[in-house]
Formats: sequence, C-alpha cells, structure tokens
Amino acid sequence: MPYAVEIEKLTKIFRPKRGIRRWFASSSLSHDIKVLDDVTLCVQTGEVFGLLGPNGAGKTTLLKILSTLIRPDRGSVRILGYDLVRDENRIKERIGMVYPDERSFYWRLSGRENLCFFGSLLNLSAKEIDRRIRELSSFMNMGDFLDDRYDAYSTGMKQRLLLARAMLREPEVLLMDEPTRGLDPTMAESLLKEICSLASNKQTTVLMVTHSLSEAKKFCSRIGVLSQGRLVCEGRMEDLKASFLDASRYCFYITSLDTKVLSEMQRLPWVTDIQWSNGSDKIKLDLTIQDPEANLSKVMDLLRENGSMIVRMEAGESDIKTIFARATGREAG
Repeated sequence: MPYAVEIEKLTKIFRPKRGIRRWFASSSLSHDIKVLDDVTLCVQTGEVFGLLGPNGAGKTTLLKILSTLIRPDRGSVRILGYDLVRDENRIKERIGMVYPDERSFYWRLSGRENLCFFGSLLNLSAKEIDRRIRELSSFMNMGDFLDDRYDAYSTGMKQRLLLARAMLREPEVLLMDEPTRGLDPTMAESLLKEICSLASNKQTTVLMVTHSLSEAKKFCSRIGVLSQGRLVCEGRMEDLKASFLDASRYCFYITSLDTKVLSEMQRLPWVTDIQWSNGSDKIKLDLTIQDPEANLSKVMDLLRENGSMIVRMEAGESDIKTIFARATGREAG
C-alpha cells in the first residue's frame, strides 16, 4: 500500500533571535531548542494515525511542518509523493489543516459566510462552495447555527466550523490537532466516526494529534508516541502491547478489603500498579500481575483467606495509558 506521508530523519531546531535581548533572556530561552529529533514515520493511504505525547513533545510542530507552515532543519518529508520543499504549492492543494484556537475567522460574519470566503480563497466556484457547505452542514450537524454570527458560537460550534473549513476542498490528507477539543463526548465520537468512514474508503488519510487516549485506541489504526522530540514508539495497538507490556491487568469486585491484605499485596514483587475504589456495594480492586498463569490463583487465595469474597473478576488488557506511561516514562495527562 502506498504511503500518503513519508517522514525521514526529520529534525527541527528553534534558535533564539540574535540581538541585545538575547543577553537578558533566561538561560532556557538563550539556547537552541531541538523540538524534533530525527523523527522517521510513514502513514499509509487511507489510514487514521494517532499521534500522542506529553505537552511540549513536538506534536504540533510536526503538524505545522507537514502543513508547510514551517520548514524543517534536516530530514525529508514527502506527502502524496510530493517533496515538502520543492512541491509546497501542490501539497497545499491536497491537504486540510485543523488547529485549536484558530482566530482567522471573521467574527461579524456567519459561519456560512466565513466558509464562502475561505472557499473562494481556495479557488472553488460558487457552485462547488454551495455543494460542499450543504454536505458538510449535514456531515457535522451544523444546520442549527450555520447562519448565526461567528461571535455567538460556542467552543464546540467553532471547532466544527474549523473542521468544515479544512474539508472544503475534500483533502486527500487531513492534519488535525486535537480535533474534538470543546466537543461533548457524543458529538466527538460521531465526528470521528464520520472522519474514519472517509479513511476507510481510501478517500482521506488522517493524521490526528490527540490527548484523548480512548479516542486513539478506538479510532486510530496505528498510533505513535512522541516524547522530547523523538518518536519513541509507533505501530498497531497489538504490536505496542507486545513491546511494552509484560503483565496482565485484572479487576476484582470484592465485598471488603482489609488494609492488612492491601499491605501484603503491595509487598509482592509480582503485583504492581494496585488501585482500588469504593463503590455503592462493592470494592473495585485493579492490579497488574506478572506471570498470571502462576500468580493469579495466589492473589485470589490471599483475598479469600482474609474474608474478601470475590463477586466478579475481569481480565482486562493493559490499556493504552500504560503503554503511554512506559514509552514516555511519565503518566498520561
């Protein structure tokens, strides 16, 4: 399958401006900052690729490079076979971009008028603009507010208009930075399902930066994790589990949990990441068990021997949050 995005040894360094102000800047601002460090990544045509990472990892910088807003210092990028530097205009014609906190809309115009204006900048005919606005209005459920003034929009309405603008020209590659920010969970899920349907038909390739681990797990065919400018891992969830997880997660619903039992569990070398919470009638105990074939029965015996009746047990896969934490060396936000 051909690649829609090919990134090889990409490096970006932000250098402080020269001049007298540099001498008065703090030490963190007076030195070169390597934001991206030798990043290599390929995204297949029709794929939904999720990019995760802590704040400051370089995710937004990577998207800005792919959308031709800034140039890399080293490395190469090809989008749909076009070189990022030599074929900048051809790339711009084929991509859509969504960034949070976009401020380029005209506040006194309606959403429809804004889309008409930006459609004209894309050299779309009036007929094409009208067709796309009708399609996108239905696609993103904007009919109730599309003709209202933009300055009256909620955060969620603005986010939907951002997505609509990015998709006016039916892009072959859609670059999105936190596309569901400000949307309620139902709207966010509905929107991502529609975007994934485009990708499944090979109409659009999606590269999505997200802080939502559940979104990445549910909607992305592959994920990558950036940390301190480096791509520390990438692949399908199954591959990442094999690389980063050496244990299994189990959830016990029990009638009681004595502090003595909890202390004993915490001393066991093959039991880690113990979490517990009180429910209305049961206690939920989550833990990770190394070599569960040999040790799961020992945990169950320990609970029973100390009067904790096991109402239910669930063998849960260690999730994407665990992969994120182990790949970056820190907890997901």
